Amino acid sequence: GKTVVGDCFEIFFTKAEIGQNMPLAGGLNTLFVTLVVNINVLASQSTSIDITGLSNAVASSSVTLSNVAGGNSSADIFGGSAAFGSNKLTLQLASGQTMAKDTTYIFSFNIVNPSAAQAAPAISVQAVGRVSTAKMAMTNPSSATIRGVSGGNAPLYVFLPTFNSQSIVQSMPLAGGDNKLTVTFQANVDIISASRITVNGLTGAQTASTSSLTITNQSPSGIFGTNGVWTKTTGRLVLTVATAGLTKNTNYVFSFTVQNQATAQSALTPTLSASIECGATDAPIAATTLTTSSTTVHGVANGARPFLVLVPAFTVISLGQSHPAVSANTVITATLQANAVMLTGTKVTLSGLTGSQTADTSTALTMSSSGAFSTLPTWVKTSGSLSFTSLSDLPIAQYVVSFTLRNAATAQASPSVSVSGAIECGVNDAPFASIAATKPGATVLGHPGGGAPM
Repeated sequence: GKTVVGDCFEIFFTKAEIGQNMPLAGGLNTLFVTLVVNINVLASQSTSIDITGLSNAVASSSVTLSNVAGGNSSADIFGGSAAFGSNKLTLQLASGQTMAKDTTYIFSFNIVNPSAAQAAPAISVQAVGRVSTAKMAMTNPSSATIRGVSGGNAPLYVFLPTFNSQSIVQSMPLAGGDNKLTVTFQANVDIISASRITVNGLTGAQTASTSSLTITNQSPSGIFGTNGVWTKTTGRLVLTVATAGLTKNTNYVFSFTVQNQATAQSALTPTLSASIECGATDAPIAATTLTTSSTTVHGVANGARPFLVLVPAFTVISLGQSHPAVSANTVITATLQANAVMLTGTKVTLSGLTGSQTADTSTALTMSSSGAFSTLPTWVKTSGSLSFTSLSDLPIAQYVVSFTLRNAATAQASPSVSVSGAIECGVNDAPFASIAATKPGATVLGHPGGGAPM
């Protein structure tokens, strides 16, 4: 009821409800207010309506009010805006407007949620002025799940988005090679379409900046577009979430390939972050260090760690021959060992075996390596180079290859011989540093040093 005392009126809100559409910390949040009064309130009565307890909400001193369907043009009767400060929203009826009794008024306004989690505060409403009420607790709408947050529509209940888990591994630890990095992550909230996932801190790659770095191995399929935005200087990859969005507490996987730097490097500690679409102000997931694996990859200890880079090199390279006589056929024997697995298709080149009379790529030139390398190498007479490829992934061990060349027609000193090559990695292979071969030069057929090739 109401009591009349002079020119003062005591009134009651028969309904005062407030809810929200965004519980994520740091995100733009629309609050919805429903008010019903049991007496007509006139603008001429100089009455304000204060909504207090909007704890830690971030907004300017004047906030825009918006009409809501079925809300009787509430924003208009309050002049389209309200004052905000000290966790309080103050409404004033616009000139000539009336808030009619027993009429439902619904309007909305935007704030930005605080950056830290918080429980829903106690929010109250009070009319102050010639028409006044006691402060009254506002009710919340029926509980609803928003962005995967149970009860997320409770006003100014703020939930902090984080990653439950996040990891990264690489496929190729060798300098200069194509390296596929695979990221697996899981968030504690739903992440809608147009949100962005960012990997940062993968510095040192040779791959140029591009807005179309191919994204592969997406699981489930199609969680992102086919391309991401790669920035070389910062080692940053930005992906945009596709239409279906991402569901909380679900693992998602994607891969991308960049070219490793040409020099050795210790493993990096990249981060994963997110910007969850909320409108004008998105809700962030703070940069979180990606965990990784200490698995050995291609013979490189801890090779799964992101951007740990080893320069491929031969740790053993020794050459000898069977016959030092001019114009004689001599069997050249090479002993090789690399510091990493020589993957299928790895190319090895011996250079500097000059002076031989064997013609280029002679069909008579075959090579024996106990099945490790191709039996038909490529031979170039003028440079004295012999190239061959591995037939399978060759673990770190010593491998012996032998082949027959015809010695020079005249005497000559043993030339300098080097070994080079590249480990198969895809489009960009990992090159071996060229190094000189050792030549023990044992006495052969009574000739001191006759074991030195050519």
